[in-house]
Amino acid sequence: MSVRKTLLALIHQHRLDNFTISDLKSLCTGLITATSSKHLGIKIYKQVWVLSQEGVLTVSKHSTEPQKNTYSLSDDGQQLAETMSTAPIPTATNIKPGLEALQRKLSDYSTALASASAEAQEYQELSREFPELKHSLQSKFISAKERAVMYQGRLSAIENVLQDFN
Repeated sequence: MSVRKTLLALIHQHRLDNFTISDLKSLCTGLITATSSKHLGIKIYKQVWVLSQEGVLTVSKHSTEPQKNTYSLSDDGQQLAETMSTAPIPTATNIKPGLEALQRKLSDYSTALASASAEAQEYQELSREFPELKHSLQSKFISAKERAVMYQGRLSAIENVLQDFN
């Protein structure tokens, strides 16, 4: 689910009114993929700014500290949130183990890809160094290269799934 849909669903589901970016950030932790807490805050801030510009959110500006600005759904935003066909957003504790498992798979496949690529490269270098072994090394090279391609495909699939959480 996009950051936009996640935020709108959370605001609507929790009936948030006069909330801050910090309030949203605490609800979104684990639901929106980010490299750090700061990155999550930036993603949320950008989307809240866009929603404000579109008239979906209204802003009550704090006189001296922008981080204390409060936001509410406008009438248009309320209608938009009500018409969104989304299932209730799971809590961060329910979704976080799945994300962690995907991150582990991503790491494992990345390591396997690097290993298979290095193996294929080594077979290629050995066949140049020992031309008499080229025929026997060729099948091993092709096998290692095929494994590298397979792991690249698996990495792409997991990265695509992780992007759905952004």
